[in-house]
Amino acid sequence: MWNLFNFSSPARVRRAHVTAAIVFSTALHAHAQSLPAARPGTEPPARANAEATLPRVDLRSALAEALGRELRVRVAQSEVARARALMESARAGYMPTLIGHVSYLRLDKARRAAPDLPPTAARDQLGLDATLNVPLFVPKAWNDASYASDSAKVAELELNDVRRMVAITTAQAYLTVLAQRRGIEVTQRALDNANAHYQFAHQRFQGGIGNQVDDVRAAQEMASSRVQLERAQAALYAAQEALGVTLGRSGAVDVQPEFELPAPPSVQEGLRGVAERRSDVIADRAALAAQQDLVDDHWAEYAPLLTAQAQPFYHEPPSVLQPRTGWQVQLLLSVPFYDGGARYGTVAQREAVLSSRRAQLETSLRQASSEVRVAFDAARHADAALLSAKQAAGFAAQALQFASLAYEAGASTNLEVVDAERRARDADSAAVAAEDAARQTRVQLLAATGHFP
Repeated sequence: MWNLFNFSSPARVRRAHVTAAIVFSTALHAHAQSLPAARPGTEPPARANAEATLPRVDLRSALAEALGRELRVRVAQSEVARARALMESARAGYMPTLIGHVSYLRLDKARRAAPDLPPTAARDQLGLDATLNVPLFVPKAWNDASYASDSAKVAELELNDVRRMVAITTAQAYLTVLAQRRGIEVTQRALDNANAHYQFAHQRFQGGIGNQVDDVRAAQEMASSRVQLERAQAALYAAQEALGVTLGRSGAVDVQPEFELPAPPSVQEGLRGVAERRSDVIADRAALAAQQDLVDDHWAEYAPLLTAQAQPFYHEPPSVLQPRTGWQVQLLLSVPFYDGGARYGTVAQREAVLSSRRAQLETSLRQASSEVRVAFDAARHADAALLSAKQAAGFAAQALQFASLAYEAGASTNLEVVDAERRARDADSAAVAAEDAARQTRVQLLAATGHFP
């Protein structure tokens, strides 16, 4: 390496530099001839037409539609219907029952006490009767029906919690579409800036004022911006399809850019309202109360049962022992003395479930309070980050403007312009992300405090 540098004369060095410059200029010119003509970045007509035909929904309509079609809501509604059916079945335990019977008996021959006496049992016999059972004292059936009714109410409260979770998912999908659309606006603006810079650099190069390096560098930046735009459009369509699935539609759905969220409460109000407004906490409290009532009424497992039974009948032909018509009534008292220990196991099982329900409620309250505190903290930081991101985007836009003016005046190279364009695009993208994060945290805050939906 030392010999190469020391055995080259200044004249040979200058000739080598001139030769390299000529080769480099020729290569750049040939490359420029092979580049496609650059035009302002606009959306393809097919893409624009597809966007125009997509149905649009606002946030309120999206929530109502998702709550009516979403799979989780439909499953929870089926659980409510099942709980109500079980409640009706449990009520049958203390309701009267009426059962009819028809019997036909044919003997090989009539029965006679003596050959010369009338038959005591006819060869063909027809019997009709009905049995009416009226439970008079059935504490266990009353207890089971009460618990089934409480379980149906708990299922309805759990349906409300499923609705809350579906509403959060729908709002997040809605805001994602909105953020992706804002991202396209940012990328389109960056593409327009890159195109304007390319047009100016290309005109200078064609006029003999600029150089080919600036021309090619501006074209490369414009092409990169176009790549970013295509990716943003693909992400937007994916988000629109995801929203359509959430709404139960078979296709992409677009959103309205204007929407309003209710104002969040204060931290103290949010923490105080957790127990009264959070649907999951309300459902857990109702489940605990239902289980507590079931445990408190365990005496019903050991109580006797009293039932009245009435039975009218019709018999043809009548006999000495069986008249043609009649009725009978009886009272039946059942006292369960020993059942092998089944009742003790049932009571112990219910007490174990009660302990589990109590622990679940304590965990839900603790988790809900933590979510409220985290949501308020996240919202505070998200708002501060959004303010800083907007300031950064504004400064980046000013820097791009100054760099463009300096380049047009010949006071700088287009390296400063390209760098300013990239920084402006990144700052705008960061502002869009911060804006989406602020909206998402606001939804989480409202949901954590029980004010959404």
